[in-house]
Amino acid sequence: MSKNEKHSLNVSEASRLDEGAVNGLAILLAVSVFIIIGVSGAAVWLFTQKNEAQSNLDAKVSTAVEAAKTDQIAKDNKDFAEREKQPNRQFVGPADLGGVRFDYPKTWSVYVDKDGANGFYEAYFSPLIVQPLAAKVPRALRLSITPRDYDEVVKGYESKVKNGSLRSSPVTVGGFNGLKLEGSFTNDIPQAAMIIFKVRDKTMLVSAEAPEYFSDFNNIVLNSLRYTP
Repeated sequence: MSKNEKHSLNVSEASRLDEGAVNGLAILLAVSVFIIIGVSGAAVWLFTQKNEAQSNLDAKVSTAVEAAKTDQIAKDNKDFAEREKQPNRQFVGPADLGGVRFDYPKTWSVYVDKDGANGFYEAYFSPLIVQPLAAKVPRALRLSITPRDYDEVVKGYESKVKNGSLRSSPVTVGGFNGLKLEGSFTNDIPQAAMIIFKVRDKTMLVSAEAPEYFSDFNNIVLNSLRYTP
């Protein structure tokens, strides 16, 4: 082989080596670019997910804070309303009708519709003001004294007890025996509590006409109820 041929061969081999090196570098560069793009994409995705998660967490925290504020305001308002009821006032009925007496919240107003003439007495109690009697609204407290016989009054509710509208149970309040009725009395009074007492030759009915008044009815009114048998 001549020197020229050897030289040409060496040049060709060098060229192939250079081409291989270039191709290797190109492949390495391409792989590097794909890796960088992949890492960058993953980083962007993770960053986006983190922001979304943080946003969701912030929203949940904000909702929880607002709910806590609302609950606290409701509790504060309820506590204030309870404090405003004190000290209680005392109601005293006519002496010839048993002189019934009991305490009631000072935030309630009272309206006496029947003053005892002909043996009938009726008083209504409600927070702030007593709505006109024509308004079919539940009252915080209703006191009725009628000349009708006790057994006759109780019998008037038997049909509602039998059909399940009312539940009846014997009860003792302040040493006085009575009959407690609970449930739906009328469409206008779907949930109420009433206690019927015998007072001398008359009958007394004391009732709370909505569940929101039951606590005051039991803890204030009935807890202090007294009369002359």
